[in-house]
Amino acid sequence: MKDKKKTNINLDKQIDHKVQQYYKELGNLPKIHQQRAESVWLRRKWIEAQKKQNYQSEYERIRAHLDAFSIFPHITDGDQ
Repeated sequence: MKDKKKTNINLDKQIDHKVQQYYKELGNLPKIHQQRAESVWLRRKWIEAQKKQNYQSEYERIRAHLDAFSIFPHITDGDQ
């Protein structure tokens, strides 16, 4: 009989602990969602910056290639 009461007390403590953990995690959900949204926003900004840099580098590479094989020379202010 004592073992059964002891088991029930331990079970009650475990249940109470799990319920407390559940409500603690439930209280942290808005914070978790906000952190996830900020992380997604930051990653998107990094990717956009990387794409912009890649396009700019490619544009400059193509332009330099075209300038190297251009029939018409560039006129600059010093050439006039």
